[in-house]
Formats: sequence, structure tokens, C-alpha cells
Amino acid sequence: MRTFIFLVYSIMSLLYETVPAFEDTWIQYLGDVGRYRMAIECEDSERKDWSHWTNVSRSSYSEAADKKSTVGCLYHHSAILPVEKPNALTSSNNFFFYCKSLMVKQPFEWGRHSIRILFQSVLSNQSRSQPVNVRFVTLHEIWFRHIDLERFGGVI
Repeated sequence: MRTFIFLVYSIMSLLYETVPAFEDTWIQYLGDVGRYRMAIECEDSERKDWSHWTNVSRSSYSEAADKKSTVGCLYHHSAILPVEKPNALTSSNNFFFYCKSLMVKQPFEWGRHSIRILFQSVLSNQSRSQPVNVRFVTLHEIWFRHIDLERFGGVI
């Protein structure tokens, strides 16, 4: 499978360099292929190339978003990429990309589902999260779902 993905990545890279009329499409596909390779590396116990392929995907999606800033799926794909060493800002960065995926001209509707999963994961791991991060996410969950609006003042 690694050989096949490497072959596909090589072909996409060649197309990206030689067929500029579709470079927006090729760069997005390069990110997708990198993400698939990253998923295969997750199954490997050594995970030696995992970080490399994560960075390949991240830079490809970033470049694609620079060229097509109105396409929501590019921001969503950036948000779902894992981080090697998560920190207090990881969920805030993901939240930013999920929101951006919903607020562009061509929104990515699956972003709604993903942002709800983010809310659940941060709020279920409150003991491991920074208090300011938990409050930030809680405020946005209340706003996003239009629930418990009375709680809004208490969270601040």
C-alpha cells in the first residue's frame, strides 16, 4: 500500500508541476494522499514517517486554501490533521479551522459534526485542559448550539 500511495503522490506532484490549469485541484489531492499515507504510518509501530506526511498534508492544504480561500473543505481537512505534541492551543486552532470551514462561500457542512465532536472531547477532558481553553470552548458551544443561554454569563 505504501508503494501505491507513493506512486500516486509522485503522479500528483508531476501533474501539479506540469498542468498548471488544474494546480488548485492537484494541491488538494496531494494533501489527501499525504493524509492517507499518514494514516498508514499510524498503523506502523515505529511511526517514523508519520510526522513527515502530516506536514506534507498540512502544507498542501494550507497552499490550497491560499489559492481557494472560499472552499470550506480545505479548512476542515486542516483541522482534522493530528498534532504530534498537542498543547493548550491545539483545540483552539482546530476550532478556528472548523469555524472557517463553515463561514466561507462554499461551506463544508460536515464541519458542524466535527465541531460538536471537538466540543465533546474538550469538555469531557476538562481535567487535562487549560481552564481558559475549557471556558473558551464552553462559551462557543453554548453559542453554537443555542443551549443554556442562562449559563452564558456564569461561564464568563
